[in-house]
Amino acid sequence: MDIRIALLIGIFLMGIVFIFFIQLFKRKSTKLLKFIPAIVSAFGMAIFYLKMLFVSQGYDAIYDVLVIIILSVLLSLSLIGAIILQIVEYKKA
Repeated sequence: MDIRIALLIGIFLMGIVFIFFIQLFKRKSTKLLKFIPAIVSAFGMAIFYLKMLFVSQGYDAIYDVLVIIILSVLLSLSLIGAIILQIVEYKKA
């Protein structure tokens, strides 16, 4: 599968998950809204990992590994940001 098509499909699926969690967390808890980027990037990592295992042929797996690395950096940054926001909100209260 071409990397451009895979990226478009991955971005589309992550967008759907993002919208789903926004709608879900709006009604239940606004405290969890700050963790949505981490959840979505973890979902994207899972998508590209499964693609790498079952669909990729030849050197396509290298691109999948690069995307997984980028998403893991995004996951760690979004988790750090969410934790910092949680600490700041806790200290204000």
